[in-house]
Amino acid sequence: MSSRLYIISGSSGSGKTELLDLIQNQATSKAVLAPKYSTRNERKGEFDDIRHVDRIDDEEYTFVYPMNNYTYGIKAEEITDLLGRGYNVFIILSDLRIVEEVKQFFGSIAVSLYIFRNLSADQLEKVLEEREMARGINPVDTVPLERQRQTRLNRLYFIQRKYVDNITLFDHIILNIRKPQDMLQQVINLVEGYENGIVHKDMRGPVIFLIAAAPGAGKRTLTTAMYGFGRKSITVVKKATTRKIHDDDGPEIYHVDEINHTKFNINYSFHDKYTEYGIETGIMWQNLSKGRSQILITNMQQFRKFREMFGPLVVCVYLHATRTMKQLFEWQVERHGDEEKAKRKVEELDRIHQDYISNIAEFQHVLLNTLEKEDFWEQMLRLMRFYRDR
Repeated sequence: MSSRLYIISGSSGSGKTELLDLIQNQATSKAVLAPKYSTRNERKGEFDDIRHVDRIDDEEYTFVYPMNNYTYGIKAEEITDLLGRGYNVFIILSDLRIVEEVKQFFGSIAVSLYIFRNLSADQLEKVLEEREMARGINPVDTVPLERQRQTRLNRLYFIQRKYVDNITLFDHIILNIRKPQDMLQQVINLVEGYENGIVHKDMRGPVIFLIAAAPGAGKRTLTTAMYGFGRKSITVVKKATTRKIHDDDGPEIYHVDEINHTKFNINYSFHDKYTEYGIETGIMWQNLSKGRSQILITNMQQFRKFREMFGPLVVCVYLHATRTMKQLFEWQVERHGDEEKAKRKVEELDRIHQDYISNIAEFQHVLLNTLEKEDFWEQMLRLMRFYRDR
């Protein structure tokens, strides 16, 4: 069966409903919304994915769950019927316990998508307030400003922590960064990836984590952490380069005058044709034979080379900083002291993000570089344990 059930999850204001609306209006006969029932009334004047019923009981519905003082229900036979007729079925599920139950019930044909939106604490609050106003809820501002700010930060951290704690539950992450159409394109590329057999999901440890990232995403922070408390579980792969070693390079990068293609049997150029990188895969095979998982910072254009050599031992991960574009630009200015250089770095980030959209089916996971560094490292350690214990 090539059709699948796509489960969309994410925090309030992340763009779940907007994405579902885009999918519904895409005018493709292969994408439909799963029937979902609730005791809450349907929202007037906006897209709504539920059908109102007065009562929901366990006998009629396969999945029943409470949320926000209402009861929701899903009938598995209705979804199965749509799948059997060749449709790709989409449904929003915000309760992660139900996401897990639905995935277990439908098995490999269920694909869980988590939507993440880059928002500052103030932007998040504005999005939620605008939505409440549109629904006729007038938030009364009676909370002191400092307490408001702390509430926003707490809410933002809770959203990010929810993903950290459940990173292995989600098959893919949809990044809502620029325009809504980018979300839709990521879904389209994923669906095509599944239909064309591009998506890989059966890896088990020890594995090789290939990390692709944009400038400022936290590559150095991640490898430093792996050299520290991750050193007993994972090896950071060394790579040679013909460029000069920079002050912020880690010990995994070392200089050579030239890349010998016999010794470094995976080699590539990056940034310009004169800067070469090389990796000794023989050492990587030795680490695997000892049961050691490995982590390597590279770029997504090299994924295919590693898949051809290591096959199902490769896990591709995208590293994403949760800063807004304004925050990223300010950080780059502070780091380099040069607005033009900061602008070029932000433009490079945008190019790499577009590459992620185009190649999303190649990735198994996304690491979010959140407000807390510990969350960042914990995601990687959770992934290591997940593949080790499969």
